[in-house]
Amino acid sequence: MKLVKLLMVVGTLAAASFASSVEARGTHYGTGGDDIIIGGTGTDIIYGYDGNDRLYGGTGADVIYGGNGNDKLYGETAADTLFGGNGNDYLDGGTAGDSYYGGAGYDICKNITGTPYFNSCESF
Repeated sequence: MKLVKLLMVVGTLAAASFASSVEARGTHYGTGGDDIIIGGTGTDIIYGYDGNDRLYGGTGADVIYGGNGNDKLYGETAADTLFGGNGNDYLDGGTAGDSYYGGAGYDICKNITGTPYFNSCESF
């Protein structure tokens, strides 16, 4: 596995053909491998795609899509929206009123206090 670490990217990251680790802000696209994507300051939109991904929203009201695979989604601060997708996913919105959409598979949703919406979470 080849890991890539980018300290800051502004804008959009194109998907790559290898697993990657990316820290950026804006819109982020994972790969078919196991990705680690860390959002930056402000609002991020993160797509994990295939693989068993770890996706972190960072600060700001983020939207995170796990995709296929057993993913771990962390909204962190602000009111985030987390979509687990297919697979057995772990969704943790963090410290604000987050929205959870588990999807197909056995999904665990954490920190749901003050959550305006959660769906398809089998464990809390």
